Amino acid sequence: MTTVTKPLATDINSILHPASATPRKVTADLSGSEVSSAVTSEGDQKIFQNGTKELGKQDFLQLLVTQMRYQDPLAPQDNQQFIAQLAQFSSLEGTQNITKSVEDLSKKLESMVSGQANSATSISNSSATSLIGKSVRVMASDIVYDPAQTAPIDINVHVDDATSVLTLVDSEGTIVNALPLTKSGELKVSWNGLKMDGTKVPGGKYALKVTSRDGTKETGYTFFEDKVKGLNYTKTGVRLEVRGQAVGLDQVVHVGEPETAAI
Repeated sequence: MTTVTKPLATDINSILHPASATPRKVTADLSGSEVSSAVTSEGDQKIFQNGTKELGKQDFLQLLVTQMRYQDPLAPQDNQQFIAQLAQFSSLEGTQNITKSVEDLSKKLESMVSGQANSATSISNSSATSLIGKSVRVMASDIVYDPAQTAPIDINVHVDDATSVLTLVDSEGTIVNALPLTKSGELKVSWNGLKMDGTKVPGGKYALKVTSRDGTKETGYTFFEDKVKGLNYTKTGVRLEVRGQAVGLDQVVHVGEPETAAI
């Protein structure tokens, strides 16, 4: 059996001159009418595995210490330059601390606002239960007229100015009738479904507006009164069950049993 051995010179040469790591090589391929590149890299890339996109204060301090360690002892770093770098490091640390403090404060404020909103919602939901069974006055912006009915429609009106008018407007924005109001306070107005020329209006929904005689400003509102039958808790807030309708608290203008005077 023949044994093949390496020459001694080869072993000595590998000890005295060890093979170095293959250097990183970058090649680019430029082609086409427009410049485009395909970059590839070879070699040891371990030193890039822990790289970060941002330079933090620890990195800045490490660079400063490394610079001092490897400075030329015969030509040391200038004191003013060293102090300037220390000032930059201090400024960087202060800026990062301020940024973190602002972020922490923002989170605390968001949490506080959210907590106050939840608390306000809980209080509103709890207080609304006291309205069940009570009579409430709800602002009404329109009425529905049925030509088959023979009895006039009673409309409750709150008037601030004795020289006002109740206007009925159809879906196209046309005024079908205007009823003068000669008293202030709570009134009950009857409408028989007629236009100003005496003809019947078609069935449908009609908007109600209480304004001055010239129509330049609002001088009151129309409303209906009934008892609260129950409550509905929705994403947009509490809704009262009044006369088969879901009424928001912002539509309630009075709680109690107000008297209405006839015209």
